[in-house]
Amino acid sequence: MVRNISCSSVPNKFGVLWYSVALFSFLLTITFSVLSLFAEQGDASELSSASISMFPIATTSGREFGLSAAFDGTNYLVGIQGDQKDHADITAQLVSQTGALVGSRISVPRTGGVPSVAFDGNNYLMVWGDDANYPNDDIYGQFISTAGTLVGTPFAINQAAGYQDQSGLRSVIFDGLNYFVVWGSAPVRDGCNDEYGQFVKPNGQLLGSPIKINQTGCGGGGTTLTFDGTRILAVWLSEWTSGGTRNGCSGDDCEAVNVIGQFITKSGAGTPGALLGNNFWISESPVSKHGLSVSFNGTNYLVVFPEDTGLWNVCGDNGCNYNISAYLVTTGGTLASSKIAVTSADGQQRYPFVVFDGTNYLVTWIDMTDTTNWDIYGQYISNSGTIVGSPFPVDTDNGNQFGGFTGLAVDGKLFGMVNNVDTIDGKIGDVYGMFLSVGSATSPKVTTGAATHITKTSAKLSGTVNPEGLSTTAWFEYSKTSGSYTKKSKKKKKLNGTADLPVSFTVFRLSPGTKYYYRLAAENEAGASHGSELTFTTLSK
Repeated sequence: MVRNISCSSVPNKFGVLWYSVALFSFLLTITFSVLSLFAEQGDASELSSASISMFPIATTSGREFGLSAAFDGTNYLVGIQGDQKDHADITAQLVSQTGALVGSRISVPRTGGVPSVAFDGNNYLMVWGDDANYPNDDIYGQFISTAGTLVGTPFAINQAAGYQDQSGLRSVIFDGLNYFVVWGSAPVRDGCNDEYGQFVKPNGQLLGSPIKINQTGCGGGGTTLTFDGTRILAVWLSEWTSGGTRNGCSGDDCEAVNVIGQFITKSGAGTPGALLGNNFWISESPVSKHGLSVSFNGTNYLVVFPEDTGLWNVCGDNGCNYNISAYLVTTGGTLASSKIAVTSADGQQRYPFVVFDGTNYLVTWIDMTDTTNWDIYGQYISNSGTIVGSPFPVDTDNGNQFGGFTGLAVDGKLFGMVNNVDTIDGKIGDVYGMFLSVGSATSPKVTTGAATHITKTSAKLSGTVNPEGLSTTAWFEYSKTSGSYTKKSKKKKKLNGTADLPVSFTVFRLSPGTKYYYRLAAENEAGASHGSELTFTTLSK
């Protein structure tokens, strides 16, 4: 038995937006509140309400949904499914760097699923699963200028027989010369997907033929993209089926969803890119069907996915715990880390997103344990794959929140969208934008304490350091001259955590009857901090 695992938001025939994940039945009849905020792993105190601002993007009386955006150097373009007239209308909205709407809603004369957006330096390309031939959906695109006008008319990217499904969080990227668009293709709706890609020129001409990305019998779905400047990485969820035994389970129901990757070369001026090497396994553990995400930090990729604690035939689709896990992957397609446990909280932790803000990775996910009150949490991950700080709440408002983030770091801010849904009754709420200040990792908080146990040649110096969730080193600096600090304590203390921790060292070989100036210092990967300068005087001879 083969299951389709497409993780895309598409409208069904009856006007309900759903994340098309086979056998995830409650998601087939509900829609989502999408909160776009993905923060890097850190202490909750590092993400205060003062660092987040929210603003309306699409708040008509209609049913609207937005998840993808691109930046043109001046404004953002947000792709939106739905408007006041119809929930499946394809629309978009320009938004300024302050969150103000720029111009009116942009309407494309087509209907379909949630659009994905990229920018080529001149125009945007917005792509979506088009439902004009429902249930045999196609893949369409539309260029939009930076002024918010349609450039040309909607055009078909793929109209192969069967059902074409845009199923990833990022379904289109620009590689410097041309766009690359991905989708899942099945003979029938809810059939076995194969994963395809197509290069598209900035003038809308298709470059080459569709490229089949998966090399196994059933791709699975959820293909999402990232580009490192040299090569494109596509990752997707691929089903594994066996009549044998795996993880203590046997028979045809013993299925697991795995994470697969494939590199594609960037295109040339008149030539499409091509598969680079073979498909490679990223995770062979029983991964959940509920979304995956990937980001690049300049050296490695971080691939994030929900992981089942048991196979579906053992505990049912909603009966297992789902954890969020990740791997660092090299540009050669090998694992650069052991499995990273982003969160192992009890319940249903699903649909992770990851973005790199220039310093750390920011991972968020949705806690779906309470089916009427989904919450979003975040966790920072360092470049080396270590957990930074503790999980923190991103949005715990009443109702259902569903997280998505564009990955855009502009002028010290990350940009995302929020769709508010009060109840999971199949109705989509309004689309809001959200800015999150980047660089949330914080240098240590340092307080210099009083000197005690003073003798003619020694003194005990003390203070407190809050590491702010990062590995931190602390020491004392001192001198006979204010502000010079020519000497440092020979010992240094290693600290971790988010509390004020005591630090004390005894310094020796001091001059009798002498006034000393000292301060406590500490440093982590976010920077160095110093406490205030205090003084003590050694005893006379």
